[in-house]
Amino acid sequence: MKVFKFIGLMFILVACSSAAPRRDFTVQLYKTDAVCVKYLTEENEVIIICDDDERFPKDLTGISIEDYNLERRYQDLLIKSCKKWR
Repeated sequence: MKVFKFIGLMFILVACSSAAPRRDFTVQLYKTDAVCVKYLTEENEVIIICDDDERFPKDLTGISIEDYNLERRYQDLLIKSCKKWR
């Protein structure tokens, strides 16, 4: 019985990953020399952290707004396609 559950789980995982939409874009990441970082929390508060704050990321990597939006749309599509398959 455990073998059938295992095989079923493996089938689901493989099928969901094979249903993934095609990724037809690349995202450019780059080193940034930003002094401050602004982000939105889950509570919709805007937080600004500058390099003199201990919470400031040590190794900061940047991404353009356009690339970020492409990646977000792709991730949303990926989640929807896996949910649809199930």
